[in-house]
Amino acid sequence: NVNYATALKAGYVEYKDNGNNTFLDDTSYLPYFNIILPFYKNHRIGFNFSSYLTANIDQKSDLITVDDLSYYENHKLHSEIFSSEIFYAFKNSIANIGISGKYYLGNRVEYWSQEFQDESIFNAAYENNQTFKNPGFSIGLSKKVNNFSFGLVYISSTKLTGDKKYTTIHNNFVGNSKGFRIPQEIDFGTTWKMSNT
Repeated sequence: NVNYATALKAGYVEYKDNGNNTFLDDTSYLPYFNIILPFYKNHRIGFNFSSYLTANIDQKSDLITVDDLSYYENHKLHSEIFSSEIFYAFKNSIANIGISGKYYLGNRVEYWSQEFQDESIFNAAYENNQTFKNPGFSIGLSKKVNNFSFGLVYISSTKLTGDKKYTTIHNNFVGNSKGFRIPQEIDFGTTWKMSNT
């Protein structure tokens, strides 16, 4: 049988800190989807695409006054990392085994600005745009014993690298991104089937 699954999550969260600054966080996720195809007896191949990380923050401060200068500060952050993988699984009487090759791809855009009330003063602003990418892998085992099923999976650590573009109102700078570290994971799970009927 061919198995296909997908999901979508959307929403916003608005909150304030002790300084009465307002934050708006976009909690939307692009569709997750997964497809599994049988190709020979107990062998399966499949493809999976999902969001590993997402963050959208839009913050604007109250009016700040320092030494007769009044201004607002704006801070925006948009970050997302996606994971795509091709996997292979084999079912046998000893244990089921699966292995996958992963590829991560994403970016992080941070924007900051000062808007002065005095129009004779230039507003300060910068944008820091970073991209991330690199491969990884995972391997897993599962075993059914009577009404119990056990699973174990290892996901490799991956250092994501890419490019960085830093833009101000005067200059542009291009270089290498500091990167992002995907931590390794070791996960274990078990299920119990209450009845065979």
